[in-house]
Amino acid sequence: MTDYWTPEALARLDARLGAGIDAGLGTTERACVVASVRLALAPSDGLSDELPCASPSLRRWAIAVNDWNGWASPAVRAEALRELAVELPGTAELDERAVRAMLRTTAYAAADRAVRVHAPAALDRAGLGEHAAALRALAPVVDDETAHAAETAADAAGRSSAAADSAAYAAIPAYTAHAVAYAAASAETIAAAAAIAEMRQSIDDVVAGIRRLRAQA
Repeated sequence: MTDYWTPEALARLDARLGAGIDAGLGTTERACVVASVRLALAPSDGLSDELPCASPSLRRWAIAVNDWNGWASPAVRAEALRELAVELPGTAELDERAVRAMLRTTAYAAADRAVRVHAPAALDRAGLGEHAAALRALAPVVDDETAHAAETAADAAGRSSAAADSAAYAAIPAYTAHAVAYAAASAETIAAAAAIAEMRQSIDDVVAGIRRLRAQA
């Protein structure tokens, strides 16, 4: 937790999150995660998802995750984003290049799980074990080269089964800083509960990454 959070501000944040948060900017009563942080820190500022004390890349990533359409409810969304909300203030002081690199690594990890774990499971259920085995045999997605290879393989599998289409879309966004929200869209091939678990994993990875960068600063 950063020095931005006084006990009063943190209580305001928890009260806001306790009401749940919606996709989009929301309202003063139930704002998105970024706007909730701003309102908790400075209630007189009014409704806005601008947050100068946050890393621009992390702010965009938080908005993308907030707006992911797989959250079961506003309450689930708020609970899952609470730790990220607490960590956002003060990230503007971090090296933005290091932040982007951390988000990119997180995106590769999410794309890797999508293509080498979730999509093969769907292909197995569709009776397409050969394609499932091909995806599992791919090199781990750790950089642009392996992400491109995963994208190509997932696209080929997708042409064989509609159930695997989401894997192709999961690999593609590994090139963008806020990819995890879309990498986790591979959830169309698995149960909704597993989809939320995957997104939670990505959020946990980013929160851990923020704390690691702070410790190194």
